[in-house]
Amino acid sequence: MKKILYVGCLGFNLLLGGCVASQDEIQTLKIKVLNLETTIQQQSQNQKAVENELNQLKGRVDTLEKKLNEDLLLEVKTKALAEIEELKSSQAKISSQVEDLMASKEDFYKTFTKHSEELKTRIEVLELKVKSLEEKGASPQATSSSVSNETLSKPSNQTVSNTTREPQIFTSSNNATSDETAKTDASKQQGSPQKELTEVEVYNQAFDLYQQKKWDEAIKAFKQYLQKYPKGKFLAQSHYWLGEIYYNKKDYEDAILSYQKVIESSASPALKASAMYKQALSFKNLGDKDASTILLKRIIKLYPKSKEAQEAKKLLSIKR
Repeated sequence: MKKILYVGCLGFNLLLGGCVASQDEIQTLKIKVLNLETTIQQQSQNQKAVENELNQLKGRVDTLEKKLNEDLLLEVKTKALAEIEELKSSQAKISSQVEDLMASKEDFYKTFTKHSEELKTRIEVLELKVKSLEEKGASPQATSSSVSNETLSKPSNQTVSNTTREPQIFTSSNNATSDETAKTDASKQQGSPQKELTEVEVYNQAFDLYQQKKWDEAIKAFKQYLQKYPKGKFLAQSHYWLGEIYYNKKDYEDAILSYQKVIESSASPALKASAMYKQALSFKNLGDKDASTILLKRIIKLYPKSKEAQEAKKLLSIKR
C-alpha cells in the first residue's frame, strides 16, 4: 500500500510539474523503492541478530557468575593473600642476605660467642636452682591456657632427670648465700658442653614469650620450632599462636594465613573452629564482609555445637 501511495504521489507530482513520466522511469522508481525496502529489512534482521547475540552473552555472563560460588570466591581471596605472603617472604630473604653480606664476619662471631656463653651460664644457674629446690621438696608449677577445649598450654616434660630438666624460673626465699653458691658452681661448670633443647622445651620457650606479650620474639621462636620440627606434636598449636600474635598486632593478612594452616591441619575440631572464627574476624577487620560472612556460616554448618558457632550466630543476627 505504501509503495502504491509513494508511486502515485510521485506520478502526481510529475503531472503537476507539466512532465509526463515514461513507463521506464516509473519502473525504475519501483525498483529503487523495492531496493530500499530490502535494505531496511536486512538492517532490521541484522539488528535482531545483534540483540540475540547480546542476550546470549548476557546469559553466559549470568551462568559464569552463578558458578563463582561462595567457596570459590573465598579460595581466590585466600590464594591471593598466600601469593602476597610469598612475595613478602622473598623480599625479606633478599633483605636478609644483603644485611648478612654487609655485616662484618668478625663482629658477628664475637656477638654469637658472647650470647652463647651468656645463655649457657643462665641455663646452668637455673638447673642448679631447680636441683636445689627439688632437694628441699619444692615442685615446679606450670601455667596453662585453653582455647575451645583444645590443649594449647605449655606441656610439661615427663620422666625428666635432674640433669635434663626444662629450665624454669622460680620465686623462692633462698638467701644470698645459696645464690652465691649456685653462681660459683655454675662458673665451675661453664666449660661443660651446652645441651640441646627438646621439642617440648623449644615450644615452651616460644609459648612463654607469647604469654609475656613479646610478640616479635615469640614469632621468631615459633617459626624456629616449625622449622626444626615441621611434623612436630605442636604444629597446629604453633600456627594458632602465630595467628593470635599477628591478630594482636593487627596484621590481619598474616593472621588469616596462619589460621588457615590450622584449619588445613589434623587439629581437633575445637581448635579448627576457633581458628576459623578468628579468621572471619580478621576478614571483617580488613573490610571484607563477604568473606567474613561465608566463614561464619561455615562455622555454624561444620561445628554447630561449638561456642564459636553461637558467637557466629550473634554476629549474623541469627536466632538460636
